[in-house]
Amino acid sequence: MLGINATADSTNKLSVNSSAILFNHIGNGVQVKLNKNAVGDSGSFLFQSNWSGRAEIGLTGDDDFHFKVSPDGSTWYDALVINRNNGKLESLGISFDGGTNNLQNYQEWAETALTGDVWTGTAPSGAANKFWKAIRVGKKVTVFFRIEYATAGATNTSVTIPLPAGLPTPETWTGQASELAYHGTGGLFTSAANIPTSGTPKGVTLRYNGTAWEFGIHSASGSHIFAQGTIEYMAA
Repeated sequence: MLGINATADSTNKLSVNSSAILFNHIGNGVQVKLNKNAVGDSGSFLFQSNWSGRAEIGLTGDDDFHFKVSPDGSTWYDALVINRNNGKLESLGISFDGGTNNLQNYQEWAETALTGDVWTGTAPSGAANKFWKAIRVGKKVTVFFRIEYATAGATNTSVTIPLPAGLPTPETWTGQASELAYHGTGGLFTSAANIPTSGTPKGVTLRYNGTAWEFGIHSASGSHIFAQGTIEYMAA
């Protein structure tokens, strides 16, 4: 044990009381090493105020690099976590109003088959091309989707699809089902060139009923029906 202007103990085997500490090179670079025993241990620098922790950087509890802060030395928040395998930011606590609105939630969902669609009227048939993918930034969720069948059913057909598994539940407003925006196209097309059938009304309406999205696809019976676009909503 070594104490420099201080008393070392069994925990702090090197203890220094000083207004400054200098580690100088001897001709080239200089490097300080902190080596922990196992993945679940910590190798870090802890910053204290009156012996109570307020900030910590390093490998805290795993092998990713953490930037952590605490208001009291007991409760800790990851402000930034850098994934050791790819260098990506796993946690990014950017606050705009003291914590209510932030970009801490970021997630991507890869292209996935769309299932569970239930049709009213005469359901479409034939070859189907149905998929969705999504991205979340903060509370905003954007879903990209396409529903396509080779042969359309009767006029004014509507379809209901469940909220894809894994997506956050939409936020509700007082007096209405959800904060929701839809951007896209839909209708009846010829099988040859994907050109709207002459004189046929076309378009898509959409609403969220609390558990699923409902599409009203307005078109006459024909050879090709689809709906595609993006759905944007605020996560609960």
